[in-house]
Amino acid sequence: MIKPCAREGKVQYFAVIRPKDDASRSLIELPPIQPNGAEEKAIWAYIHDHAYFTFEDIARVCVVGAVRTRFMGRLRKHGIIREWSRSQGKIFYTAKQPEDLRDQAKAERASNEGAIWTAIRHQKKFRPVDLFAALSPARPDISQGDILNYCRILRTSGYLRASARTRSRKMGPDTSLILTRNTGPLPPQQKRMTVVIDSNEDKIIYASGGRLQ
Repeated sequence: MIKPCAREGKVQYFAVIRPKDDASRSLIELPPIQPNGAEEKAIWAYIHDHAYFTFEDIARVCVVGAVRTRFMGRLRKHGIIREWSRSQGKIFYTAKQPEDLRDQAKAERASNEGAIWTAIRHQKKFRPVDLFAALSPARPDISQGDILNYCRILRTSGYLRASARTRSRKMGPDTSLILTRNTGPLPPQQKRMTVVIDSNEDKIIYASGGRLQ
């Protein structure tokens, strides 16, 4: 259908081959992989914002089953998405190349949250002031306030808890903390997103860019 015809620097140009013996094929139909409509664009944005996803995740992004089935089928047919792994009966898919996933993971681990999270996983039992002392030689850009704020987020979301001897609920530099939820090397991140709450059922129905359990 196409052949290389020229190169300029790092840019390769291609030409479309139109068979002379078949006038009906003068316009070649290319694979339909671009998102059409708001629902497909929402799915497309979610796929590109996440390293991996399940069909259940896509169902929360787009509630119209026919749109999901059609668009995801097109993406799978043309190799845009592929199976990434299986866990607990779920199939996880990705649209990213292995090198993209490695680069993304490397960038997350190199962030402030990534450095703090790595130190937390290494020490397991610690005080924020201990993390600051451990990190400051290599990461002077991370302040004690950054560490306290991130530890508060992790404590609120259930990754950390105060030790039994900690009396005050208010977290400070000397608060003794314990890692209770170690999910892996990538740091949990706080994100702002738009959510839709159904007051009739008192639950979150949709979260833009989020993964609901």
